[in-house]
Amino acid sequence: MSSVYEELREAAELAAAPRRSPSRPLIRVDLSTSSIAAEADRLWEALEPLAAEHGAELMRVGTLGLSWLEPVVEVERPDGVGGGAVVYGPVRPEDAAEFLAAALGDNPAEDAARWLIGARTPTPGIPSLTDHPFWGPQERRLMRVMGLIDPESVDEAIAEGAYAALDRAVTMEPMAICDLVLSAGVGGRGGGGFPAGQKWKFLLGAPGPTKYLVC
Repeated sequence: MSSVYEELREAAELAAAPRRSPSRPLIRVDLSTSSIAAEADRLWEALEPLAAEHGAELMRVGTLGLSWLEPVVEVERPDGVGGGAVVYGPVRPEDAAEFLAAALGDNPAEDAARWLIGARTPTPGIPSLTDHPFWGPQERRLMRVMGLIDPESVDEAIAEGAYAALDRAVTMEPMAICDLVLSAGVGGRGGGGFPAGQKWKFLLGAPGPTKYLVC
C-alpha cells in the first residue's frame, strides 16, 4: 500500500466511522433503479421528517438484490433491539410513519412483522438473513458492502478498500497486470466467458500512443 493511498484510506475511515458504528438509529434506504421504480424516492421523502423526529439518521444505499421486495429499508439500532440491523420490505411511502414507529419501538419482531425480511445476525423472534432462501446460500465478495454504503460517497468506498487494486497496479508492469488477471480466471459476462486477461493483452499490443482505463 502506498503512503498516498494509506493517507486517503485513513481519512476515509475517519469520515465513515459514524455510520460504521452508529450512536443513533441508522435507516438505510435502497435508492437503486428497481427501488425507485417501486417509489423508494417517495418513501425517502416521507421518511426524512420522521427520521428527524425519532433522532435517527437517514442514509441512501444501493440495492441488496431483493428487487421483488422493494422498497427495502434496513434499520440499525445501536441499542441492539431487533438484532441491531434488520432488513424490511416492501415498505410503502404511505406506511412510513407506522413502519418507523414499529421498527424503532420496543418490539419490532411483532410490531413490524408485516415488513420483516430478516436480521443480519440471528436474533430471538426475528429470522436471520442467513436462513433466507435467496440470501442464505450466497457468499458475497465483490458485492459484500451492497446495501451498506452510500454509492455516492467516495469516502465510504475507500474506507472499504476501493481503489486498492489501482494503487497496486500503478506500481506494476502492464504485462504483469495482464498475467495476474489471466491467472485469476476472470472472464467476460457476454456468455462466452472469454478470459479478460487475454483481452487486455490484445489491447496492450494495439497501436496508438494513448491508452484509457475504463472502470
